Amino acid sequence: MACHCRHATLECQFSDKIARRDLAEYREHGPGTTTRAILDTVATLDLDDATLLDVGSGIGVLHHELLADGVSTATAVEPSEAYLRAAREEAERRGLGDRVAFQHGDLQSVADSAGPADLVTLDRVICCDPDLDTLARLAAMKCRRFLVASFPNDRWHIRLFMHLENAGRAMRRNPFRAFVHPEDAIDAVFAEEGLARVRTLRTFVWQIALYERGQDRKAGLGGNSDRR
Repeated sequence: MACHCRHATLECQFSDKIARRDLAEYREHGPGTTTRAILDTVATLDLDDATLLDVGSGIGVLHHELLADGVSTATAVEPSEAYLRAAREEAERRGLGDRVAFQHGDLQSVADSAGPADLVTLDRVICCDPDLDTLARLAAMKCRRFLVASFPNDRWHIRLFMHLENAGRAMRRNPFRAFVHPEDAIDAVFAEEGLARVRTLRTFVWQIALYERGQDRKAGLGGNSDRR
């Protein structure tokens, strides 16, 4: 029942109108802020012939871009049917349809059918799920080499902003809620599953964290940086 309720909530939040708007903006302006930061973060990785698991794929910007830049195949996991339709439409328009497997649901509901991948991406997904432990653990278990995620910085003003946004949704009877999970808790779950954080980019609101399987860092991946 919880899974069904979560799907209904996300379907309500991410409607066909929102999906069409996001697709139009992508076609006109390219990837958004966090998505572009994720693409910049993984640009130095060797992803030739790699497989991608795009969790909470939205209209598919990450897999559209990465499939055009060396990734071989992608699995898109998305609970919003409207987003999946838009992602499939764009993949077909770009001639990428035969390289993407589309799965309707959240990662929890499709965990048995979504196989492991060299790269796992979660762009603004962690902040949409109250169950950090299950989501992060499943994503880590699917990761062979790298995982990259964008999520809000755990700062008081970000938590206040999220609280006010959620209060506004409650007044409008919108069941969707956003969450600011402590980054130490996120890192801890990934670490338990063998992933170490190797790079961090920050904006005022968001952080983009790259994790690697195993403890040894590869050449060219050292250090953190802040982008204000």
